[in-house]
Amino acid sequence: MGALVWALAGCATGYHRAGFTGGYKDSKITSDTFQVSFQGNAWVSAQKVRNYLLYRCAEVTLENGFDYFRILDEKDVSSVQVMGSYGSGVISASSLEKPGYNVMIKCGTGPKPDKDNAFDAREVKQNVRVK
Repeated sequence: MGALVWALAGCATGYHRAGFTGGYKDSKITSDTFQVSFQGNAWVSAQKVRNYLLYRCAEVTLENGFDYFRILDEKDVSSVQVMGSYGSGVISASSLEKPGYNVMIKCGTGPKPDKDNAFDAREVKQNVRVK
């Protein structure tokens, strides 16, 4: 079991489109509104997943010709995976948290509004590290 844990530890969620180890998804809702999500696995921190999510929001914003985004709605979609094993007549279980978040963003052009939930997309891409 120990070798499996070490092998999987090397599979921490990186910054990429959603796949086996997690990643981002996004979809266009209206011309300036998008849903963006990032799901991690048990070997990545919730903070890193939030950073990945903000970075993806910035990318979506810039890819669609906008300058800033505001978070309209945010949901924590983290999950817990329970793993069990049986050996020597004993059943043991452990749980692994898989952090995840979904946001709805509204994008705009020009200077960022002076609101707590508004982000300058270029500034986010410059300051948030995903590699």
